[in-house]
Amino acid sequence: MGNGKPEVHLVMEKQFALSKSRIWEILSNTNRINRAIGLDPVIRGELRDHRSISRAMKSTALRLLPMEWQEYPFEWKERHWYEVYRHYSRGPMKTFRSGIQLSEADNGGDGEPLTNVKLYSTVTTANWAMYPPVRLLASQSMKKTIQYIERAIAADSYKRVPSLPAAGKAPHAPGVNAQRLSELMERLAPLGFKQTLLQELEMLVLNGHEDDTADIRPFVLAAKWKAERNEVLKLLLHATTQGMFNMEWQLICPNCRVAETGANRLSAIHERYHCEWCGIDYEAMFDRYVELCFSVHPEIRRSSRAVYCIGAPAFSPHIFMQRLIGSGERTDLELPEQDIDWRIRILRSNEWIHLKLDSAPQEQHDKDSHPVTELTINEQGWAQESAAGYCGGGIRIANERDHEVIVVIEREGWDDLVATASHVTLLPEFRSLFSSDVLAPGQQAGISSLTVLFTDLCGSTAYYEQVGDASAYGYVRQMFDFLSATVELHRGAVVKTIGDAVMAVFDRAEDGMAAALDIQQSWQAEDGLDLRIGLHHGPAVAVGMNGRNDYFGRTVNMAARIQALGNPGEIVLEANLHNQLFRRIEIAADSYSSHSFVAALKGMKEPVQLVRVQHHNMRMSG
Repeated sequence: MGNGKPEVHLVMEKQFALSKSRIWEILSNTNRINRAIGLDPVIRGELRDHRSISRAMKSTALRLLPMEWQEYPFEWKERHWYEVYRHYSRGPMKTFRSGIQLSEADNGGDGEPLTNVKLYSTVTTANWAMYPPVRLLASQSMKKTIQYIERAIAADSYKRVPSLPAAGKAPHAPGVNAQRLSELMERLAPLGFKQTLLQELEMLVLNGHEDDTADIRPFVLAAKWKAERNEVLKLLLHATTQGMFNMEWQLICPNCRVAETGANRLSAIHERYHCEWCGIDYEAMFDRYVELCFSVHPEIRRSSRAVYCIGAPAFSPHIFMQRLIGSGERTDLELPEQDIDWRIRILRSNEWIHLKLDSAPQEQHDKDSHPVTELTINEQGWAQESAAGYCGGGIRIANERDHEVIVVIEREGWDDLVATASHVTLLPEFRSLFSSDVLAPGQQAGISSLTVLFTDLCGSTAYYEQVGDASAYGYVRQMFDFLSATVELHRGAVVKTIGDAVMAVFDRAEDGMAAALDIQQSWQAEDGLDLRIGLHHGPAVAVGMNGRNDYFGRTVNMAARIQALGNPGEIVLEANLHNQLFRRIEIAADSYSSHSFVAALKGMKEPVQLVRVQHHNMRMSG
């Protein structure tokens, strides 16, 4: 009994011949589980105020009884446990606390992983009359969750994690227009994609889980299919032109990393957005926070984006641990076992500090001489400037605020599975198939990291005088075609031509350097008409202009200015960029020569350290 109300206590355990990481993958997506076991969708309400960590929610029980509650954020430790708490103001329950615990089980030396799964729930019902139906519903939900795991394990790796029918209902077809799908697949067949990739795509549309067909992330799909990323992206783009999919640019919050809004065209994207949960405004950075996603066209298959649970651990894979700490409380948190870049952040108020972990084995630490580090949260934020501990150890956090807080330990690195707008808009297929999907005139979008390449044709003025405009331009036209083809080969895009100069951009500096080397190696100069190249990497601004995306900023200016300092056949770039790239790109040491020099550039306060790279017309080794 709790607070004079009847309480339901349920526990269910079972062992599965599967690793903890795979079980966690299955169970951490509670939105998918709740849909599968037949629970009703939920309606998300507002946060009470800027300090509140709970959110108003609404739903129904068995599609009959209205329910309203305050939902607190999930607490969890990645691949070990999670728990959620709800406090009801309407419906058959007063409080609800439920979670899972995963532990490695003894497999008897079999070698195969064995994981013990413990499901538990504690429910305070609104009155005694509600006790029997609530207990029955909670028990059925647990049994269906176990069945969900069993079916996930049994599912073929090429098929979806199967959903379960709602109670009393027979399995229903996913509503695929199979004839229309077959017609579209026939149109894709001659385009040169691998047959295995086409089969994966057809299986996704035919049998994919509703969540997977309503929100398709290209690079996540490529990882699942073990396919090359750009090939999957290109396939989805071509399939979209055939009417198989719809496209959406989703805006990702840099803190919680959840996309809560989107636009069907780049021109509809705003320069700034607000995340209600994190309480921050953020810029729509093209290379970080704008992701191209797809959904199956409703004429091919009807997919629902109904919400069945919010805040599931699966939605925040960058978070290792998330814990609630009450006002005046001290809570011990376990630390990750990897010594990568971590930070500790307070949700909603977003104060954070770096966490440095010692990678030395835990047994080397004398716990008596290395006490648990204690951090303090006060009204101003963190009392400490940083935190330290050892991998797999612990840390203690004291909350001196007059209200409860949620603290997370999260990875600082950004998700590399995001098909960013910066990457997608440089893809030749996108520029060809969706040439009108550009920023609106004058619309701006920031890019934190862009590589800009400028080329110039040396001696072109004298050449025009020598052979005449028509012949000279024909030669320049051949050069443009050569440069466009080479730039595209290295995953870049030509932005514009300026006289006989070309401006190109790349998502990665390595691609820009490889293109520059390839150009100098492969260009067949006529009558001494060599090319000189300037390359620079850094932040930029994309701007809609003349029906295309153009690029501006210091990085663009720098690339143009250092190109002008080059001699025929040279590549000029900053010394720091040169040193970074030539450690990462595999080039035969005797195929190029480098010479450092210092130059004063217009608009720069200090002279700049630069490097001239001269290719010896030899093939790159890698």
